[in-house]
Amino acid sequence: MDGNLTPPFRCVTCGRTLGPQDDVRICRSCYFQGKLWEPDFKGLLAELRAIPGVHSAALEHTGGGCWALIVRAAPDGPYVMGTEAFQDDPGWGWDTDSILPKDHDGPWAVGAYDAESEPAEGLDLLMPATHETFTAYVRGWMTKLTEAG
Repeated sequence: MDGNLTPPFRCVTCGRTLGPQDDVRICRSCYFQGKLWEPDFKGLLAELRAIPGVHSAALEHTGGGCWALIVRAAPDGPYVMGTEAFQDDPGWGWDTDSILPKDHDGPWAVGAYDAESEPAEGLDLLMPATHETFTAYVRGWMTKLTEAG
């Protein structure tokens, strides 16, 4: 915990002072921005942000205890969402849940959505995806958006 064992407690990501009643080591703002997990996905986030046309790529809290990696083409526009992909039993089909995989390499479930959160036409849900196939999916999505005008 980098020596943060006695009051005043400070957020481990931004340094903001936390209240004496807080039994956590991250502030509310950094928690909901996914800052605690960002180092685990740093390489993938950097690659996605570097793709031409990408407005943002960030870990986002989607409600309850759910998280996703969201890549946006515009602040309120279409987006690609990645969450963990899993198999209940080996040999069974893949499924997804609204949590992040253990690290950037997945396995991921990746899907493209329009601004109203409806599945994008012509792009199927991809799972399981790796770091590389997630990035390739976003590149293809950006090409499709650019061609559509």
